[in-house]
Amino acid sequence: MKKRLFLLLLPALLLACTPAATPAPDLPVARPNEPFVASPGSQFRVEIAGNLTTGYTWELIGGPENGVVELLEESYQPSSPPDEMLVGSGGTHLWTFRAGTPGEAKLVFGLYPPSNEPGEPEQVLTFIIVVK
Repeated sequence: MKKRLFLLLLPALLLACTPAATPAPDLPVARPNEPFVASPGSQFRVEIAGNLTTGYTWELIGGPENGVVELLEESYQPSSPPDEMLVGSGGTHLWTFRAGTPGEAKLVFGLYPPSNEPGEPEQVLTFIIVVK
């Protein structure tokens, strides 16, 4: 669990040490519990509002599966510039995926509280991806 705490604090530390964040490319965004249709080879993004300063974090806990989608990148974009980021200021967790072979995949994300003990997520979001 110490690793989870370290991994939780690492993005905040890195954000504090980096210049202004570059905006994420404009990609289609999947929505929870709504089928998202993508063509093979295309990229799309999952965006979930969050707040790293609270210690809560979103994690991908299910999928990608069977080559239907591939995770390309995971990042966090604060709502305010890193040099102005205050405790309590929010942001967005971003995951970028590439559609692979035709089929259906479920991407499941869990919201975990700050803790050194393993546990169940407090909230779960499911994204249904259809590649055709």
